[in-house]
Amino acid sequence: MMEKDRDYIAEMDACIEYATRGSGWVAAVVAEKICAELAERDPQLLEGWLREMAADTLKRQIQARYAGARLREHHRVTRGAFADQARIFEEGKDENGARLLGMFALVHVVSAGDIRKRAGEMTGEDHLFVADRYRTRGTSDLMRAAFHRAVADKVGDRRTDEAMDLAGYESLYRSLARAAE
Repeated sequence: MMEKDRDYIAEMDACIEYATRGSGWVAAVVAEKICAELAERDPQLLEGWLREMAADTLKRQIQARYAGARLREHHRVTRGAFADQARIFEEGKDENGARLLGMFALVHVVSAGDIRKRAGEMTGEDHLFVADRYRTRGTSDLMRAAFHRAVADKVGDRRTDEAMDLAGYESLYRSLARAAE
């Protein structure tokens, strides 16, 4: 039974903050440890948090499912024999005559409102939205990679907090972020 006056989200955040203080932790191990401790010490907190997080957790699971499907399909298409893929594409059917959707069945987010469509149903505008998201993520990832390479050059064999102060670390990040804009 959930208590109405408890803030399960804040309490779990405090548990997570405590369990992840310091460094060298592994998310899966921390999660298992928190679950085991709460099942024994405060099962109401665990149950209440799970109930409050159910919709968000399901949303993330649905998103991960479709992202994984896109990745699997991309790998299947790129590593398959080109001739077979060309035949399937041209015929649109497998060897038993069944209609294939292949990459047309993959689902993409096509708007800022998180609307999703299968690739086969997307318009040109939808594809431009998807392309822009990939471009933005790619630029951001390249900037972060450049940042960590620059930090590695400065740090060498030392720890980051021994080689640089926080202001220098953040300044380097901001300068690279501005350059990437």
